Formats: sequence, structure tokens, C-alpha cells
Amino acid sequence: MKKYCILLILFLLIVSAVLVYFFTPLSAGKVFPETKNIERIYIDGLRGDNGEFYSFENIPIEDSDKLTRFSNILNGVEYSRISKSVDILNPYQFIGVTVFYRTHSEEIGHFKIQVNENGLLIVYNLEKTKYKIINSQGKEVFNQIKQFVQDSGINVQEPEVDRK
Repeated sequence: MKKYCILLILFLLIVSAVLVYFFTPLSAGKVFPETKNIERIYIDGLRGDNGEFYSFENIPIEDSDKLTRFSNILNGVEYSRISKSVDILNPYQFIGVTVFYRTHSEEIGHFKIQVNENGLLIVYNLEKTKYKIINSQGKEVFNQIKQFVQDSGINVQEPEVDRK
């Protein structure tokens, strides 16, 4: 009987740890390396509602007002972890953004994010980590980022045509 009690307690501790890990709200500071000292942003690409992928010209966004706006979008919500096995890019609309920031030691660092229309995102820093925007704000944040991309004035690249 004592053995079963110990196994039950151990099981409950493991389940509790998993629940805390996946359901504890995280601030943007815990998800992204740095969102307060953003130096420039590059829009990597966007899959629209028609399923077509659009890549953008390799032009940085460096205007401080735009960088503050982007930072406020990321910092305005909380996140939670999701399983690494969740595929957040197919078949959803998504936006990819590379962010360059200045560290406390004055070095330049970067991370990449891809966020889909449901508020699920991948953060590429030293490793690939997946998160979810909580409190049903995912679609709103996606639309804000999509509007940010449209307001950025960065043109869509023309597809390269193979001329032989």
C-alpha cells in the first residue's frame, strides 16, 4: 500500500510539473531575448489567405516609431509554451520577421519569429521554441503584425524567373 501511495504522489508531481510548464503565462521578456532595444527588423515573408507565399525586399525597418510599435505588439500580450510537435506553419497564414537588437554588452543579437493567424509562434534564438498567445488575443496580434507589415512600405520581391 505504501508503494502505491509513493507512486501516486510521484505521478501527481510529474503531472503538476507538466501543467505548470505548459500553462503558466509568460511575459514577452521570457519569450524573446530582447524587445526593448530593437535596432532593426527585416520582414522575411508572409503566406497570405490565398495560400501564396510572399517574400519581401531585404530592406530593414529602422524607424524608431515603427520599432516601438512592433515592440508594443509583442509586449502587449502573454504567452504559454506549446508542444514542439505542433506544426504551426501549415496550412495557416503566417508572417516571418527577423529582429536585430542591442544586448546589454552593446553587441548585436538577433532572433527570428514566425507567427500564424491563430496566434501560435515559433521563436528561433539559440533553439527553436514554440509558444501560443494566450487570452484569445492570437488573431488580434496576427492582424496587428500583418498591418505593421503593410504599413512598413517594404515591397514584395518579384519572383525570380528562370531564363534559359
